[in-house]
Amino acid sequence: GLYTASITVNGDIIACLDIERRPEFVQGNILHDRFADVWKNKFQIFRRDLSQENEKCRTCREAKYCHGEAFHTWDFDNQCPQLCFKDILF
Repeated sequence: GLYTASITVNGDIIACLDIERRPEFVQGNILHDRFADVWKNKFQIFRRDLSQENEKCRTCREAKYCHGEAFHTWDFDNQCPQLCFKDILF
């Protein structure tokens, strides 16, 4: 979404292949949509600061470094990181 887009075997345009597969994360389909249009006008869900979406990250002094974790480690159902890099490292 920020630097990477992927195209699945059926033509769906999604972000990084490591991100959880959900229908709402499909941004378009290469068989029907121009890639440049999808890249410029979609992917907004992936271009937001996750650190503002939960209390633990919002109040963390280190959030400026990880931005609330990456999308591939984010728990989208509970709106929080599945793991905290600060807790792991320190």
